[in-house]
Amino acid sequence: MQMNARHIQTLAVDPGGTTGICWRLFDGGVGHEQMPAATAQAFALDILEERYFPPLAIVMESFILHPSVLKKSRQGVHDAIETIGVFRAVASAMGIAFVEQPPANGKRIGNDTLREVGLYVVGLEHARDAARHLALYEMKESLK
Repeated sequence: MQMNARHIQTLAVDPGGTTGICWRLFDGGVGHEQMPAATAQAFALDILEERYFPPLAIVMESFILHPSVLKKSRQGVHDAIETIGVFRAVASAMGIAFVEQPPANGKRIGNDTLREVGLYVVGLEHARDAARHLALYEMKESLK
């Protein structure tokens, strides 16, 4: 993973065969990556092994298993479920807030909004989906 900063404030994940990740650093910087599910799971374990400063929150696109999903890609389904499980376990072990958001909630955040809040990334569709969940989380947190 190309992440050179270790002080992640919030990490958002779009799980699947290709997993998108977007993060906000404590200094306000942002980053985007997308990678195979196994690489994302290894990154989660790096957090557990304290190779990265644990984020305050992990925001995860939720996944609901229903028959129409199984018709699309069984491997993608397994990858999403396993990725969610690894990040959930790391969050639990480290005392990190774990927040799930339905896919439809993230889709309410359009590209214009992502540009406005500095989270838009070109060409990395899955990372951009993770950014939508990060933006939604930050908006909700700012209302508290």
